[in-house]
Amino acid sequence: METGRIALIFFYGVFWATIVSAVGRYSPFNTAAFFSQEKRRHAFFRFLMSFTILNILPITWLLLLCLIIPDTSGVRPVIAAAVASLSVFGFHRILLFVIGVVKT
Repeated sequence: METGRIALIFFYGVFWATIVSAVGRYSPFNTAAFFSQEKRRHAFFRFLMSFTILNILPITWLLLLCLIIPDTSGVRPVIAAAVASLSVFGFHRILLFVIGVVKT
């Protein structure tokens, strides 16, 4: 990895893929429940929250981190990028909180 931003995008992508595969057991995108009359409202809310928390917020956060991590080569920017990319695991916890609080 040549620069800090390249390392950030690499590590962030790997960790983000880990998060998306780990939340599958909580059925964040349960689109089959849209066709169930009694679960439609809950499924839509879960889908909307999951899309926002797992897709929109991490992209926004990545853009903010790209402003912070220097675009220079060296060990320090790569280590800073690796540590900063660990913050993507927070979105997983936020999603679990929202799904856990809003249960029907």
